[in-house]
Amino acid sequence: MSELTESQLVALEQFRKKVDDVLTEEQRLSEAFLLRWLIAREFDVAKAEAMIRSNVVWRKENDVEEVLRWEAPEVFRLYYTIGITGFDNENSPVVIVPFGRMDLYGIIAAGGKENFIKFTLQNLENCLFRMKGKKNPKNGKEVTRLVVIFDCENFSLRTLSYSGVVDTILDLIRQYEANYPETLKAAYVVNAPRVFMILYGMIKPLLSAHTLGKVQIFGNEPQKWKKAVLTGIPSNQLPKHWGGTKEGNDEYCSNTVCMGGTVPTKYYANGQVSTDGSDDITLTVGAGSKFEMDLDIAVPNSSLKWNFKTDGYDIGFSVKFENKEVVPYRRVDSHKTREEGSITCDRTGIYQLSFDNTYSRLRSKTLHYFVTILSSDGIVIEEEDVDTSL
Repeated sequence: MSELTESQLVALEQFRKKVDDVLTEEQRLSEAFLLRWLIAREFDVAKAEAMIRSNVVWRKENDVEEVLRWEAPEVFRLYYTIGITGFDNENSPVVIVPFGRMDLYGIIAAGGKENFIKFTLQNLENCLFRMKGKKNPKNGKEVTRLVVIFDCENFSLRTLSYSGVVDTILDLIRQYEANYPETLKAAYVVNAPRVFMILYGMIKPLLSAHTLGKVQIFGNEPQKWKKAVLTGIPSNQLPKHWGGTKEGNDEYCSNTVCMGGTVPTKYYANGQVSTDGSDDITLTVGAGSKFEMDLDIAVPNSSLKWNFKTDGYDIGFSVKFENKEVVPYRRVDSHKTREEGSITCDRTGIYQLSFDNTYSRLRSKTLHYFVTILSSDGIVIEEEDVDTSL
């Protein structure tokens, strides 16, 4: 942004003092970091303070500080379409997302909604990490924003036919808007078919005016969108397919940019997710009641994994250890998309999975679930060794 006005400078110092207790030393000294929250809330100090405090809680609840160390399931690493190809004229990372080539249903069905969002956040956090220490060569200021090219070539109506996919995308957008203000410099949506505008119509109400002002949408008009993209990005930072001159193993630089493809059915049945439910245990959670499963973890650093779906309606879910939530309670739309998740049990003892239907006084829920425990060396504890109780 341009130079700050006197009133904005006053707001900046007020904001810095107001949120001093939740800032790291690095954040406290970074004017660019503080301005992200102020700009997002039109320099309203009270609203900016509420936003950043909410973000601190969200990051803690979702263990975002550790997300860069997380090893994502293979299906994400092989089929989630994304890649950083370079930097623009002002040192902002350039991210290419061949969105139309991503098998969204396959990835979410195999890896789960939570992991899909987590992997997206991992990529976003990686971009922010790569910006650290970089300066805009034009003004010497910190680089805090990225450029994204969303290529919608091959995007089809089939993607929108799965409500679980749409719900996941909308949830992701909500989390981004609430927790990563002013991290987007420009978004070029290219090769967008008419059907894409249906999805964009759902997304648009969730985007702030600041974000909307940075989005440019182009149809299948390569001459127009390539010209727009190249106004701020050196050609040697873009693969040839997107108008650049960057050399790679092919025109997409697919050794850098994952080009996705259809997720093979093996990922649905190899322990990531069983779509036919062959490994499921099925039971009914009565109206106004809950099903609690006690798991005795005898080996430290074991992995506890769960996988479940419900018929027709949502259900509450949480995980507790020593009566404290380690996976916060939330209502899960597991009737739309199978839910999968895991935690590392760094301490031994009883971990309790809770499927909560107490909020539904009149309707029982049919639950299909599968739980595994893996020791730190990857040995699976068989189902009959898992202690469960109602």
